[in-house]
Amino acid sequence: MKNSVVTLFAITMVIIVAIVYAYIDGGSPKAAQDARNDMTRSQNVQSLSYSIQSYYRDKSKLPTMLGDLRQSNLDAKITLDDPETHLQYEYLATGDLSYDICVNYATAVLSTNGTLTAGDTNYHDKGRYCHHLSAK
Repeated sequence: MKNSVVTLFAITMVIIVAIVYAYIDGGSPKAAQDARNDMTRSQNVQSLSYSIQSYYRDKSKLPTMLGDLRQSNLDAKITLDDPETHLQYEYLATGDLSYDICVNYATAVLSTNGTLTAGDTNYHDKGRYCHHLSAK
């Protein structure tokens, strides 16, 4: 009886250590989901940027709102909404060719030198971050 209790205790400890190690090494499932959602957000911003550039080439002006991209039939399948909140991304034309797309990121992704580069949709701070982009 005593041997089975010791064995059960040892197995339980191994399982607990394995679970703790998995969280430390691979992060929590929430952190993994946040990273996946942020990757999707970055891809969506890149797709929106391409669609805005196409819109500008066809109409010689920036769209007044993101919904104009769908109405113009340039890309009816374009994603305008955040994958987690399902709210539309913020868009603002800031000049004749320039515009911002603002996104709420769950994580920060900085370049290898720790900086953010204007126009690069792969890198962002955590929280609300506005990508400053151009139609050209």
